[in-house]
Amino acid sequence: MAHGMQGEGDWGGDGSSEAPVFRRDQAMEMVAHDEELLRTLLSMFQEQGQQRLQTIQEAVVSDDHDALRSAAHSLRGSAGSLALVRISHLAHELEKAGAQERASTADELATALASAMDETLAELRRQELLT
Repeated sequence: MAHGMQGEGDWGGDGSSEAPVFRRDQAMEMVAHDEELLRTLLSMFQEQGQQRLQTIQEAVVSDDHDALRSAAHSLRGSAGSLALVRISHLAHELEKAGAQERASTADELATALASAMDETLAELRRQELLT
């Protein structure tokens, strides 16, 4: 089965709970198997990802579709480049919801994204890739 950078489409369903949290083998390939580099990038993602999540949540509350779309697009790219599949998928869905101005969907997806962020960071700590 082919694996896209974002990991979309290879697990089926809506992705909120079915997508893998993290594909370590894919992430290691992206950093030429340099685990220290991966740790550094994941640490940067942890900080920036939390900031983007906050921006997304604020955009949902204020019904700012442009800010939602922009923040979700940015989060999608950074998560996808690190093989953080579930976050990337949900950010992509939020990006679409922002573009289509679907407020109720965006609210549900933002909640799912916050949970996915917590689960992903916990998994990365479990794998000793974050402290």
